[in-house]
Amino acid sequence: MTAGSGDYICLGGDVSASKKQPVPVGSFPFTYDEFAEWYDSLSKSRLQPARDTFTRVLNEILDQELSDVDRLRIRVSHSRIKDATRLWNKMLNERYVHDISKLEDILSVIDDLVGVRVTCNNLVDVRTFKNIIVALEYVDVDEMPAGLCIDPKSEKNHAKDSGYRAYHINLHTLIQARNGWSPARGELQVRTLLQDSWGELTHEDTYKPGSHMPQLVTKFAKRMADLLATVDDLAQDLRNELDELAQRDATGEPDERVASDSHDDVKPTAVEDVREALVAEARKVVGALTKPASLAQVAWQVQANFGREVTANWGGFGTFKELIRAAVPDVSIVDIPPGRVLPANFPSTLVASEREAAASSGTPPEGVPLVVNTLRQHDSGVPLLSSEKMSKTLDFVVDALSPAVWVELGLEDGILGISQINQLAKRVRDEVSGQDFVPSRSNLDYIFKSLYFSQNLRPGLDKSAIGRILADWFFARALKYGLVQDPVSERDELNDWLEEATR
Repeated sequence: MTAGSGDYICLGGDVSASKKQPVPVGSFPFTYDEFAEWYDSLSKSRLQPARDTFTRVLNEILDQELSDVDRLRIRVSHSRIKDATRLWNKMLNERYVHDISKLEDILSVIDDLVGVRVTCNNLVDVRTFKNIIVALEYVDVDEMPAGLCIDPKSEKNHAKDSGYRAYHINLHTLIQARNGWSPARGELQVRTLLQDSWGELTHEDTYKPGSHMPQLVTKFAKRMADLLATVDDLAQDLRNELDELAQRDATGEPDERVASDSHDDVKPTAVEDVREALVAEARKVVGALTKPASLAQVAWQVQANFGREVTANWGGFGTFKELIRAAVPDVSIVDIPPGRVLPANFPSTLVASEREAAASSGTPPEGVPLVVNTLRQHDSGVPLLSSEKMSKTLDFVVDALSPAVWVELGLEDGILGISQINQLAKRVRDEVSGQDFVPSRSNLDYIFKSLYFSQNLRPGLDKSAIGRILADWFFARALKYGLVQDPVSERDELNDWLEEATR
């Protein structure tokens, strides 16, 4: 069989499918062997380094952003370089075949040569991870930022008829090449444990779009997906209930369910028998912390080996906070809800270095709180603006959040993501172009993302409401990183700055 003879071939998949959608031989000006040799060299020189970089940097970001408990719930579970035969089959798809006239075109046409998968325990963990990812900088072909960046236009929430469910977005990074740094792209897939299990059980990697799946397989796969989606919802309901109980236990709120949920055949735990063990366990858990953690998470870890009965009196200490203070006298607890436990010596070491770095980066405009300037070391888009310029920026944001603008941009259906955030920021920039003051794209992105992440991005917000939401968001971020030394005075300073900006 020779290329251009008018015959047809089928590479992988079901032969009957190729009869329905024949693929002509000679679709490319290169042979499969030439492609395979080129792709093997590319995999070694660029794709493998990109795969390693994506995996390493994603893990570093998760280590930095997540608490020790949440880190166990969200993990980089798999990565791969696309198999040559699968890639060839994909290239023959009508969607791509006409855009590939030379081997180098494959790099720009096919976006999943490198794939990385993140697996999350629950649906809420997927949302947590998405919030981390969409906070990354957007890809800029003219000036690629260090680390990872994202392509907002590639974002997809898949819920296919086949049963496949996942969140996809393309990542970009720089890798070391012979002549300096070279850009690289890969696809990130995010699934829950059950969504990932569906893929394993149905061998979804075996059947790709355009291939023929037997009707019985299709039926069973779809039914399994629907059942597992229901279980995902149930698992999330269970997680919500457990989180609520943990928060009650940690904050000392009385919970009558501790007694009512206990079985009659379980003897009450004697306080004197568990007191020393509780203190030792609390000391161990707090001592293992490498970053600030919520009181609820620490309480959950402590009670894991004792059962919820101990939460009624926490071994005679009355509240969980008193137990922690007795077990670790030098512990720092931030009482502002939801409450956080800071590792020993954490503020004196990390906060000091962060504030020193903030000071050395230049003097912020007058009135910008120190905690906001310090937060800028973590969140590059934090607006370091005087109250006057912050006020103008928020005026522009209010205009973009008008119901009329949302209708104009097609956002009224309530489906929001980073593409829509990008639309809103671009709308502001276009509207204020040429004025005396034009807010930066990074500042606008940060404000819109703050509203989005806090689940407050909606039309009709007024200036005061946005100011209050931002105050809560800035302070929560600073608490998360352990950047707050004096919670009361620093929160007051933050409130004063934003209240001045919203008058």
